[in-house]
Amino acid sequence: MAFQGMDPEQVRATAERMRSSGRLLAEQHDALEGRILGSAEIWRGEDAERFRETWSSAVGPQWSRALERLQQLAETAEQDAEEQDAASEGEDGAGGGADDGTGDGSASVRMLDDDAGDVPLDPEVQDAWRVMTPEQKQAVLQEMVDQEFERYGMEPVDITFFYEEPDEDGMVTYGSWSDDSGELRMNEYMLYSPDLALTTVHEVRHAAQHEFVEQTEGGMWDWLPWVDGPEADYERIEEEHGITREEIEAWRENSEPGNYIDPDDDYEGYRAQPVEVDAREREDEFAGDLTLEDLQQYQRDAGIPVSEGP
Repeated sequence: MAFQGMDPEQVRATAERMRSSGRLLAEQHDALEGRILGSAEIWRGEDAERFRETWSSAVGPQWSRALERLQQLAETAEQDAEEQDAASEGEDGAGGGADDGTGDGSASVRMLDDDAGDVPLDPEVQDAWRVMTPEQKQAVLQEMVDQEFERYGMEPVDITFFYEEPDEDGMVTYGSWSDDSGELRMNEYMLYSPDLALTTVHEVRHAAQHEFVEQTEGGMWDWLPWVDGPEADYERIEEEHGITREEIEAWRENSEPGNYIDPDDDYEGYRAQPVEVDAREREDEFAGDLTLEDLQQYQRDAGIPVSEGP
């Protein structure tokens, strides 16, 4: 998954921005409190008393606690930046994730003669793929990526095509997704293979994994009574996408620093980790559902000639 790290100077700048924003919010709090508590001169009665009591007993104190939390977070960020500086002394750098040319992220890597998944593509789809030009294949792949992102409620990204031949052991990267840069890369060398279509859903699934992990991260304002915490996000994601809390937590743990297994280090371990098993399951689902008619619709949507049926 994504490289985990820190730019200490940027973190310090963020901490200072948090402090300055906190000072501004504190000034606004004081000004607003003065107006509300002084409103007895212009507003009397039960509603007015209830309004001022709500401010004094709930909203005002919660605002004050939020300001305290903001300052604490700024201090924590600065401390983390100092620790990062200390840990980085004498080091040349750090990296993580698959060696996919991006420096971070997850990659679809396998032996050249391996099947993409457990479910083969329809033979008619394979035949239609092989007669398309490279440019037409790229257009269809982009359309597949666009629709797959939309399936998860995410903004599509343009594919970055690269060229890489298999290594001496027959290992080849079909594609990759970078959490940090939001870049989806696909290997032009593999355009001859219909299985490259499955790489689209594999890599977009990695993007969705990262998105859902981020959406369910706890926030600094979760303690406020009117703010929905991650519980609501877990429920929404399961309702909309059929993805459970347990699955998201497994992806979260897999993406922690040092937990993602690089295929160069342990190919079988790489394939067996939760994020990769899940992405291949999406491949199998897509392969089992994709018909020649579906491919023809992708071609229409991409604005290229439509393959003829058998």
